Amino acid sequence: MINKLFVVIILWCVLFSSYLKAQQSYPLPSEIESFANTTLLVVLDGRDISFDAFLKDAISNHWKLTEYLIVDSERFNAEKGNPEYSFLVTLQIQFENDPENNIYHYLQILLSHQTADIQNMPVIMQIPFVGSTFTSSPYLHKTDMIVKFLHNYATNMVNSKQGNKYGNLKKLNSGIKELKGKTLMLSESQIDLELRDVDVLRKVYKGNIEL
Repeated sequence: MINKLFVVIILWCVLFSSYLKAQQSYPLPSEIESFANTTLLVVLDGRDISFDAFLKDAISNHWKLTEYLIVDSERFNAEKGNPEYSFLVTLQIQFENDPENNIYHYLQILLSHQTADIQNMPVIMQIPFVGSTFTSSPYLHKTDMIVKFLHNYATNMVNSKQGNKYGNLKKLNSGIKELKGKTLMLSESQIDLELRDVDVLRKVYKGNIEL
Protein backbone atom coordinates (compact mmCIF):
# COMPACT_ATOMS: atom_id res chain seq x y z
CA MET A 1 0.00 0.00 0.00
CA ILE A 2 2.81 2.42 0.86
CA ASN A 3 4.48 1.66 -2.47
CA LYS A 4 1.27 2.52 -4.32
CA LEU A 5 0.97 5.83 -2.48
CA PHE A 6 4.63 6.56 -3.16
CA VAL A 7 4.14 6.10 -6.89
CA VAL A 8 0.95 8.17 -6.98
CA ILE A 9 2.71 11.02 -5.16
CA ILE A 10 5.58 10.85 -7.65
CA LEU A 11 3.03 11.05 -10.47
CA TRP A 12 1.47 14.12 -8.87
CA CYS A 13 4.87 15.77 -8.50
CA VAL A 14 5.71 15.15 -12.15
CA LEU A 15 2.38 16.50 -13.36
CA PHE A 16 2.72 19.66 -11.27
CA SER A 17 6.46 20.17 -11.84
CA SER A 18 6.11 23.02 -14.35
CA TYR A 19 4.45 25.09 -11.66
CA LEU A 20 6.62 24.02 -8.74
CA LYS A 21 9.91 24.86 -10.41
CA ALA A 22 8.92 28.45 -10.99
CA GLN A 23 7.04 29.15 -7.79
CA GLN A 24 8.44 27.35 -4.77
CA SER A 25 11.23 28.24 -2.36
CA TYR A 26 13.36 25.25 -1.36
CA PRO A 27 15.17 25.10 1.99
CA LEU A 28 18.92 25.37 2.36
CA PRO A 29 20.82 22.68 4.30
CA SER A 30 21.12 25.08 7.23
CA GLU A 31 17.35 25.57 7.21
CA ILE A 32 16.82 21.81 7.19
CA GLU A 33 19.00 21.54 10.27
CA SER A 34 16.96 24.28 11.94
CA PHE A 35 13.71 22.53 10.97
CA ALA A 36 14.63 19.55 13.13
CA ASN A 37 14.67 21.87 16.16
CA THR A 38 11.32 23.55 15.52
CA THR A 39 7.89 22.78 16.90
CA LEU A 40 5.51 21.81 14.10
CA LEU A 41 2.27 23.80 14.20
CA VAL A 42 -0.39 21.54 12.69
CA VAL A 43 -2.95 23.98 11.31
CA LEU A 44 -6.53 22.73 11.29
CA ASP A 45 -8.47 23.53 8.14
CA GLY A 46 -11.40 24.94 10.10
CA ARG A 47 -13.83 24.47 7.20
CA ASP A 48 -13.40 20.71 7.08
CA ILE A 49 -14.31 19.03 10.37
CA SER A 50 -13.83 15.51 9.04
CA PHE A 51 -10.34 16.22 7.73
CA ASP A 52 -9.37 17.99 10.95
CA ALA A 53 -10.33 14.88 12.93
CA PHE A 54 -8.41 12.57 10.57
CA LEU A 55 -5.41 14.91 10.63
CA LYS A 56 -5.21 15.04 14.42
CA ASP A 57 -5.33 11.24 14.62
CA ALA A 58 -2.71 10.84 11.90
CA ILE A 59 -0.31 13.30 13.53
CA SER A 60 -0.74 11.56 16.87
CA ASN A 61 0.00 8.20 15.24
CA HIS A 62 2.95 9.14 13.04
CA TRP A 63 4.65 12.46 13.78
CA LYS A 64 7.79 11.70 15.81
CA LEU A 65 10.38 13.96 14.15
CA THR A 66 9.70 17.12 16.19
CA GLU A 67 7.41 18.42 18.87
CA TYR A 68 4.04 19.54 17.53
CA LEU A 69 1.00 21.59 18.49
CA ILE A 70 -2.51 21.57 17.02
CA VAL A 71 -3.51 25.16 16.17
CA ASP A 72 -5.98 27.21 14.15
CA SER A 73 -5.28 29.50 11.20
CA GLU A 74 -5.16 32.57 13.44
CA ARG A 75 -2.19 31.12 15.33
CA PHE A 76 -0.55 30.18 12.02
CA ASN A 77 -0.84 33.74 10.73
CA ALA A 78 0.61 35.08 13.97
CA GLU A 79 3.65 32.76 13.91
CA LYS A 80 4.65 32.65 10.22
CA GLY A 81 7.74 34.73 10.91
CA ASN A 82 8.77 32.90 14.09
CA PRO A 83 11.81 30.63 13.54
CA GLU A 84 10.83 28.48 16.52
CA TYR A 85 8.02 26.97 14.45
CA SER A 86 7.43 25.00 11.26
CA PHE A 87 3.97 24.42 9.83
CA LEU A 88 1.74 21.71 8.37
CA VAL A 89 -1.06 23.54 6.59
CA THR A 90 -3.52 23.26 3.69
CA LEU A 91 -3.25 26.15 1.25
CA GLN A 92 -4.96 27.36 -1.89
CA ILE A 93 -2.46 28.62 -4.46
CA GLN A 94 -2.74 30.41 -7.79
CA PHE A 95 0.18 30.71 -10.20
CA GLU A 96 0.95 33.84 -12.17
CA ASN A 97 1.74 31.98 -15.40
CA ASP A 98 -1.33 29.76 -15.37
CA PRO A 99 -3.48 30.85 -18.35
CA GLU A 100 -6.56 29.22 -16.80
CA ASN A 101 -6.16 30.99 -13.44
CA ASN A 102 -6.88 27.73 -11.66
CA ILE A 103 -6.76 27.40 -7.89
CA TYR A 104 -4.60 24.51 -6.68
CA HIS A 105 -4.85 22.95 -3.24
CA TYR A 106 -1.87 21.65 -1.30
CA LEU A 107 -1.04 20.03 1.99
CA GLN A 108 2.36 21.56 2.80
CA ILE A 109 5.10 21.49 5.41
CA LEU A 110 6.59 24.98 5.55
CA LEU A 111 9.38 26.73 7.38
CA SER A 112 8.97 30.23 8.77
CA HIS A 113 10.40 33.28 7.03
CA GLN A 114 11.29 36.61 8.57
CA THR A 115 8.89 38.40 6.20
CA ALA A 116 5.99 36.15 7.29
CA ASP A 117 5.09 36.01 3.59
CA ILE A 118 3.91 32.56 2.45
CA GLN A 119 5.55 33.12 -0.93
CA ASN A 120 8.94 33.24 0.80
CA MET A 121 8.44 30.37 3.24
CA PRO A 122 10.64 27.37 2.27
CA VAL A 123 8.71 24.20 1.46
CA ILE A 124 9.86 20.97 3.08
CA MET A 125 7.20 18.88 1.32
CA GLN A 126 3.87 19.35 -0.41
CA ILE A 127 1.13 17.15 -1.80
CA PRO A 128 -1.49 18.53 -4.21
CA PHE A 129 -5.06 17.32 -3.87
CA VAL A 130 -8.30 17.68 -5.82
CA GLY A 131 -11.20 19.57 -4.28
CA SER A 132 -11.38 22.66 -2.10
CA THR A 133 -11.04 20.51 1.03
CA PHE A 134 -9.86 16.98 1.74
CA THR A 135 -13.45 15.89 2.37
CA SER A 136 -14.43 17.11 -1.10
CA SER A 137 -11.48 15.17 -2.56
CA PRO A 138 -11.04 11.39 -2.95
CA TYR A 139 -8.21 11.41 -0.41
CA LEU A 140 -9.84 11.92 3.01
CA HIS A 141 -9.55 8.27 4.04
CA LYS A 142 -5.87 8.35 3.00
CA THR A 143 -4.99 11.15 5.42
CA ASP A 144 -3.21 8.76 7.80
CA MET A 145 -1.06 7.33 5.01
CA ILE A 146 -0.30 10.77 3.58
CA VAL A 147 0.84 12.11 6.96
CA LYS A 148 3.04 9.04 7.40
CA PHE A 149 4.59 9.71 3.99
CA LEU A 150 5.16 13.38 4.88
CA HIS A 151 6.82 12.37 8.15
CA ASN A 152 9.09 9.83 6.49
CA TYR A 153 10.05 12.25 3.73
CA ALA A 154 10.83 15.03 6.21
CA THR A 155 12.83 12.61 8.36
CA ASN A 156 14.88 11.49 5.37
CA MET A 157 15.49 15.11 4.43
CA VAL A 158 16.76 15.93 7.91
CA ASN A 159 18.96 12.84 8.06
CA SER A 160 20.46 13.46 4.62
CA LYS A 161 20.69 17.25 5.11
CA GLN A 162 19.78 17.67 1.46
CA GLY A 163 18.13 21.05 1.22
CA ASN A 164 17.85 21.42 -2.53
CA LYS A 165 15.12 19.82 -4.61
CA TYR A 166 17.54 17.83 -6.75
CA GLY A 167 19.03 16.10 -3.74
CA ASN A 168 15.58 15.15 -2.51
CA LEU A 169 14.46 13.91 -5.89
CA LYS A 170 17.59 11.76 -5.98
CA LYS A 171 16.62 10.33 -2.60
CA LEU A 172 13.09 9.57 -3.80
CA ASN A 173 14.28 8.13 -7.08
CA SER A 174 16.60 5.74 -5.26
CA GLY A 175 13.48 3.80 -4.25
CA ILE A 176 12.21 3.42 -7.81
CA LYS A 177 14.25 0.25 -8.34
CA GLU A 178 12.16 -1.42 -5.63
CA LEU A 179 9.09 -0.94 -7.84
CA LYS A 180 10.54 -2.86 -10.77
CA GLY A 181 8.21 -5.64 -11.84
CA LYS A 182 5.34 -4.38 -9.67
CA THR A 183 1.94 -3.42 -11.04
CA LEU A 184 0.57 0.03 -10.26
CA MET A 185 -3.14 -0.35 -9.51
CA LEU A 186 -5.25 2.81 -9.68
CA SER A 187 -8.94 3.37 -9.07
CA GLU A 188 -10.50 5.24 -11.99
CA SER A 189 -12.87 7.03 -9.63
CA GLN A 190 -9.94 8.57 -7.76
CA ILE A 191 -7.92 10.03 -10.62
CA ASP A 192 -8.60 12.87 -13.03
CA LEU A 193 -10.50 12.08 -16.22
CA GLU A 194 -7.50 13.10 -18.32
CA LEU A 195 -5.38 10.47 -16.58
CA ARG A 196 -7.78 7.56 -17.09
CA ASP A 197 -5.72 6.38 -20.01
CA VAL A 198 -2.96 3.81 -19.60
CA ASP A 199 -0.95 5.33 -22.46
CA VAL A 200 -0.95 8.71 -20.70
CA LEU A 201 0.08 7.17 -17.39
CA ARG A 202 2.91 5.24 -19.01
CA LYS A 203 4.58 8.53 -19.85
CA VAL A 204 5.45 8.83 -16.16
CA TYR A 205 5.32 5.19 -15.02
CA LYS A 206 6.90 2.57 -17.27
CA GLY A 207 5.77 -0.54 -15.40
CA ASN A 208 2.50 -2.44 -15.61
CA ILE A 209 -0.61 -0.38 -14.89
CA GLU A 210 -4.12 -1.55 -14.08
CA LEU A 211 -7.16 0.70 -13.82
